[in-house]
Amino acid sequence: MTILRYRTLLILLLLAIPLVSFSQIPNPGFEQWSAGNPDSWFALNLIGFGIPVTQSTPGHSGSWALKGQVITSTLGDTMLPLLVSGQSGQGFPVFERHSALTGYYKFSAAAGDQFVITVLMYNSNNYLGGGLVFIAVAASNFTLFTIPINYISSEIPDQCIIQISIGNSSSIIHPGSYYIVDDLSLSAETDINDEPVSGLPVDFELLQNYPNPFNPETYIRYAIPKTDMVKLEVYNSLGQKVMDLVNEFKPAGYYEISFDASHLSSGIYYYQIQAGSYQKVMKMMLMK
Repeated sequence: MTILRYRTLLILLLLAIPLVSFSQIPNPGFEQWSAGNPDSWFALNLIGFGIPVTQSTPGHSGSWALKGQVITSTLGDTMLPLLVSGQSGQGFPVFERHSALTGYYKFSAAAGDQFVITVLMYNSNNYLGGGLVFIAVAASNFTLFTIPINYISSEIPDQCIIQISIGNSSSIIHPGSYYIVDDLSLSAETDINDEPVSGLPVDFELLQNYPNPFNPETYIRYAIPKTDMVKLEVYNSLGQKVMDLVNEFKPAGYYEISFDASHLSSGIYYYQIQAGSYQKVMKMMLMK
């Protein structure tokens, strides 16, 4: 089974399962399991094909944690240890602007694989904000991770989706890589007034693109406190420039630009801003 057929099967499975609602992160410590699957989460476990998501003990706290391992299926294909919040993978309700997702993990990688965690916030199915972390360094003991959630508006989210898996810049993952995760938590709500809604920025800033991972379009925001020459460029994992997004003088302000990657292949890409003496590089993932 090819990766494309594998992802198509995943989408069909997600669409086939009814949505179950929760008021907080569902089963955040992975203590509840039914028929080999974590309650209130979608795990890509296919009986007779492969079970990449399993229980692990001991947990960071409690009796259990969750282990996701890249495995080889009974048909000889590589299976992702994909985990998505919500029984159907469609997330769960939230009622405030949380500022970060935290949790504890262990990680063992093969051939450059990375532990990937994404948190996304929506309101009426419209994207409001999110965060992403790629972890490449092995951790044999439970280690705290924190993912800040960046918002693009002052609205209150009503849905959160958390996705956990293993990825690689080459889009090829390797059997044997695994993560163990436990004790997920959303932080206290942020102050809406902290979001800049008027006036001019006081510092240069380049924000994480959203959504991320994306297919095929994503949005990049940046801020400049004074008129300056701005260059915003996209590079592939080999360091080759694939697109110029901005190359002109810009007055002080907040900006957002779209990046359409429909002509590019799946993988890790980097976007770099240069404005005056300010320079910053951020990473994004295209998944087709």
